[in-house]
Amino acid sequence: MSSQAVPVDPATNTRVDHVGSAENTESAESARSGARTGSHPGTGSGDAFYFPGLVPVRFETLEPFLRADPHIRDLLPTVDRVLGYPLLERAADAEIYDWEVFEAVHVVVGLALARGLTSRSAVRPELVGGQSFGAVTAAIHAGALDLADGMRLIAASTEVEVDYFAGLDRQVGTLFFYRLATHQVDQLVAAARAAGHQLEISVYLDNLVHAVCGPLDELNIFADQVRHHGGHVFYLMNRAEHCGSLAELRHRLEIEVYQHFRWNDPTVPAISDVDGSTLTTGAQISADLTKGWVTPVRWSLVADSLIASGVQRIFVIGPPSMFTRLVGRSVPTVEVSPRQPGPVPTSGGSR
Repeated sequence: MSSQAVPVDPATNTRVDHVGSAENTESAESARSGARTGSHPGTGSGDAFYFPGLVPVRFETLEPFLRADPHIRDLLPTVDRVLGYPLLERAADAEIYDWEVFEAVHVVVGLALARGLTSRSAVRPELVGGQSFGAVTAAIHAGALDLADGMRLIAASTEVEVDYFAGLDRQVGTLFFYRLATHQVDQLVAAARAAGHQLEISVYLDNLVHAVCGPLDELNIFADQVRHHGGHVFYLMNRAEHCGSLAELRHRLEIEVYQHFRWNDPTVPAISDVDGSTLTTGAQISADLTKGWVTPVRWSLVADSLIASGVQRIFVIGPPSMFTRLVGRSVPTVEVSPRQPGPVPTSGGSR
């Protein structure tokens, strides 16, 4: 990654990169008020909030923010009550693949950062979206689910996911890597499939960052191929995602989990990370989240939709990641993370 100086957005004093081609009514209303457009004079800036997907982050990295941020303190009572344990204490001792804990922390951090940004500034999104699991955070922020139901969705979904993956004859996973162009990845996966391997491309983040899912033993062989051709492996995750072979899991999640929730129409339109379409109803968001399990993530579709919508600036909100540096160079992008939360003045608008 480049170590050159990164410009700072003068309206937010945050770093700018570029991206390319109904239980608790008060809590739900608070989330909606932070996401609502049109109710704040002088915005109209073409801003979007985008929540990156789940990546391994050490608790020690997030702990200072988790312990000190006032918006975290506002969120935790509901989160702890729904999950049935104190999230921060559980997260401190969690293993890297304790999915319920890591997903809950990821959502809480994203929501707190978004609330912090809107409370300190006139920035209001005209669109929201999320990459992979980040779409769940986006759905909660936009009010499609309130916080309590969002946590219930995470708990119920991870229970089904763990049961599904444990019942497979072969362990499956997802390999994330970069420094190989898309045509090279397509060729390597095609060759592997021709040799009888059950691999699928699950993420096209940009032309150099990809993920492939399939049986873990085959992914280990594929990782050697990636290195042999000059690629660099990020990490190997112990579950598959965004691939057609997960049709049964998608069906189970729809029947056992998603249909049991009330999905509200979002206060801000959402951009699908499945096909780049604009989602304006709760039913569309619910269907899109489950479809994401069986459809590769293609950032170019999202970027094209954001550009076509007139978005001038994207706030990438969540735990530290390389997302803002990996997705091209077209639309100004502002990182909002525990290491880069502001400060943002309450006057001056959002440009």
